[in-house]
Amino acid sequence: MAAFGASVLTQKGLNLIAKAQAGQAAIKFTKAAAGDGTYADGESLAGLTELKSKVQEMPINEVLVVNENTVYLKFVISNMTDYLQLARGYYVKEIGIYAQDPDEGEILYAVAVAVNEQWDYMPAYNGLHAATILMEFYTEVCNTSCVQIVSAQGIYALQEDFDQLRQAFEALISLDGIVESYKKVFSAEVPEDSSMSSEDIAESIAYPWNGESTASTDAMTAVEVNESIAYPWNGESSDSPTAMNKDEVAEAIQ
Repeated sequence: MAAFGASVLTQKGLNLIAKAQAGQAAIKFTKAAAGDGTYADGESLAGLTELKSKVQEMPINEVLVVNENTVYLKFVISNMTDYLQLARGYYVKEIGIYAQDPDEGEILYAVAVAVNEQWDYMPAYNGLHAATILMEFYTEVCNTSCVQIVSAQGIYALQEDFDQLRQAFEALISLDGIVESYKKVFSAEVPEDSSMSSEDIAESIAYPWNGESTASTDAMTAVEVNESIAYPWNGESSDSPTAMNKDEVAEAIQ
C-alpha cells in the first residue's frame, strides 16, 4: 500500500482561502488528479501550479467535514472509466486537488507526494478487468461552512455504496420490512380497532397453510374446494329449485 506525505496547500490554494475568509469566494473542489512526477526530498510544493507529470483526472466522490478547518476528500483512481481507458501503466507518485477560484478559474489547490519507493502501481487497462485505487485526502480550509463540491459526471460507484444499497434492500425484503411496508400501506385505511398488529401480520405470514381458507366451520376445506373445481357443471347454478337453469342463464345474458 502506498504511503503519502502530508498534503501541502499551494500558494494559489492559500490565496483562495484568503478570499473565502474575506467573504469573496467559496472553496469549490472540482476534481482530483494523479501523476508520476518525481520530487526531491524537501522540495517545496507550495509554488506548484500543476502536477509535474499528470497522467489522469478523476471526479471527487465525497467531501466530509473532519473539524472546523479540515476536510476529508474521497475519490477513486481507475484505469477504466466512462471517459478513459488507460493506455499505459504508471506509479502513482503525486496527487493533486483542484478548486475553482472566482478570479483565476480552476487552480491546483493542494498536493501530496508519495514516499519514495512506496508507490501504488496503476496498470494499463487490459480490456478485461478494471483496476482501482481508493484515495483518501485530507486538506485545510478556512472554514468548513465555505466548502462546496462541484458535481461531475462519471463519479465512480464505491463498493461501500453498493454495500449500503444492498443492506437497505435486504432490510426492505426482510420479514420486518414486509410488516412495516404492509402497515404503511394499509393501516391508514383500516379502522384502528380492527387492523392487524405487526405481530399478527408476522404470524400470518409465517403460518403454514393447511389447505383451508379459514378456521371457521362454515369454510370449505381443501378437499371440498378441489371437489367443487372438478365437479362437472350441468348448466345450473345450484340444486335449489329457485336457481336459474342454463337456458335461463343464456336468455338473461342475451
